[in-house]
Amino acid sequence: AGAFAIHIRRMRRIYAARRRALIEALRPGEGRLYRVDASPAGLMLLLRLPPGVSDEETVRALERHGIETQALSSHYAGRSRQQGLLLSFAGFSEADLQKASRILIEVLS
Repeated sequence: AGAFAIHIRRMRRIYAARRRALIEALRPGEGRLYRVDASPAGLMLLLRLPPGVSDEETVRALERHGIETQALSSHYAGRSRQQGLLLSFAGFSEADLQKASRILIEVLS
């Protein structure tokens, strides 16, 4: 196998481990504060927020704690916008993802 193929396999393993770590770290708030929509592909997770919880306000609150997320509603056109958070995990260590998840759960609680 070529060097590029080896690199791709290595990165897939790393990203899969980070994805699993983030999903596990988010488990304490699952169902109560949000629903994890974990597509099997990609480098982001979607947290679907319950009705009445503003994703844009949540993004601002998390920013005050040093956590960057994206509001799902900003990706919609028109009035009907679902509320959620897009969480990237690719560029962070498992320890950083666990710490950020604890803060996210505290903010949403």
